Amino acid sequence: MWARMRRGNGRRPAGWRAVCLSGVLLGVFALAGTAVAQGYADGEHAFARGEGERARALWRPLARVGSVRAQHALGVLLDRGKGDVAADPAAAARWYRRAAAQGHRDAQTNLGRLHAQGRGVAEDPERAVKLWHRAAQHGHPVAQYNLALAYRQGRGVPADPPRAARWLRRAAHQDLAAAQRRIAAWYRQGVGVARDPARALAWLDRAAGRGDPRAARQARRLRERGVTPAQIGEGPDTLRRRGVGRRYAVWLGSASTRRGARARWRDLRRRLDGALRDLRLRVRTPAGRAHRDPGVSRLLAGRFADADAANAVCRRLQSRDRALFCQVIQTAP
Repeated sequence: MWARMRRGNGRRPAGWRAVCLSGVLLGVFALAGTAVAQGYADGEHAFARGEGERARALWRPLARVGSVRAQHALGVLLDRGKGDVAADPAAAARWYRRAAAQGHRDAQTNLGRLHAQGRGVAEDPERAVKLWHRAAQHGHPVAQYNLALAYRQGRGVPADPPRAARWLRRAAHQDLAAAQRRIAAWYRQGVGVARDPARALAWLDRAAGRGDPRAARQARRLRERGVTPAQIGEGPDTLRRRGVGRRYAVWLGSASTRRGARARWRDLRRRLDGALRDLRLRVRTPAGRAHRDPGVSRLLAGRFADADAANAVCRRLQSRDRALFCQVIQTAP
């Protein structure tokens, strides 16, 4: 867990969680595809070896020309510090902000944490909640977890324990062990939900299955008291990922204008050598963003009833270009 934020009201501090550099980072570039893919991959290897300056030198040129993936990676590097690169939260926030503006959910979540902590940016709980809410609505489990804590504690929003429990359950259904252990505690204590030791035990079992030793100990104590676990169904985000009642598209990046989006599409078709032949381009402005950021147009391709099919397309495209931004998003039914 990352740094905790002090609170002045006597309650325990909130443990906002962070999203680290991992294989889920996404990007789209205006440079030659092969060179970009190799440059980003070399940066990943340098980061893993602790060579922070080398990773920064490889990622910074890509980030400057609009790579969402490199922008977020630089944010993580400067947020944490690595090897010969010291932590610089203010610089991390600048890169997170650029990636978040393009819809990168990890960047939105991490930038929200910096605002919640007042680390590198002005402490702004309301801004943190807005960023987490954006990512949480698109199924990001860490954002959902952080949003649940904000609603529980009344930090940036009025306290609303039932709403906090709803967001926490969504994160728990996505196998975030910290959320599973915490929702179990809320079921034991009756925080935002009715007291239900059987459900608490079911969630502790799931967290223990994710390797959480504290959850395993707590589950054992409940069983010793004669509690048996309840049945827990699947959450809404899990059902959506399986394609229940929704339609999906693959998001292949953004451009400042619709004309620019179409030009980027043509560039992608050339780079990927026929891999996009069966997909049709749709240019969309994200719902709810038009009044804030009218200059962002998304490149959406395909229309899938099954999220697994859309994910398979992303895997196929990224096998051609490892640095390619390809994210599955929900569209209207």
